[in-house]
Parts: sequence; structure tokens; C-alpha cells
Amino acid sequence: MPVLGTYTATANTPIGKRTLEITILENGNSYKGILRSETYVYELAEVKVSDNKFVFDVKLNLPIGSVSATFNCSVHDNTLIGEIVTPYATVNFQGQRA
Repeated sequence: MPVLGTYTATANTPIGKRTLEITILENGNSYKGILRSETYVYELAEVKVSDNKFVFDVKLNLPIGSVSATFNCSVHDNTLIGEIVTPYATVNFQGQRA
């Protein structure tokens, strides 16, 4: 599957640039992952994968409190492009496969 692996990305959020590390793993017939931010590690129990795209939902711990977010991602060669959709903003990010 072309999306498997670890990616390091930068997101330009309303509170400044943030570094993310996203790992996508096979889990039998499904996918799971790990999202690492500068201060938190989130286990991703379910990652939806289709060709070169993947999507996951996570509750982020932010300075304003816990916020639901959807990560929409696509992989082109070793480049990761995506967006983080929250009730407050949509933030774009880009990175590379580690």
C-alpha cells in the first residue's frame, strides 16, 4: 500500500507552525496509526485508506481544550499533502516520508 510509513509534516496553524509525525500501519485487513505532535502522542485505532489517500479522526488536546479533528491526507511519491479540519478552522500541512 503506497501510504504505509512515517511522515514528518509542518502545519501552519492559527497559533503558529506545528511539526507533526504521522505513521500509518497495516492492522490485519485494516489500518491504524500514530500521530505525534510536539507535546502529545495519539493512537489512531482506525485509518481509512484508499489508493494514495488516507483519512482519520482524532481528538486533539489544544490550548483551547479538546477539539475533534479530521485529517484528510494524500501521498504523491514521498510527499504528504493534507488538511486538518476542525470546527474552528481548516489547516493545510505538507511533509515528506521519513
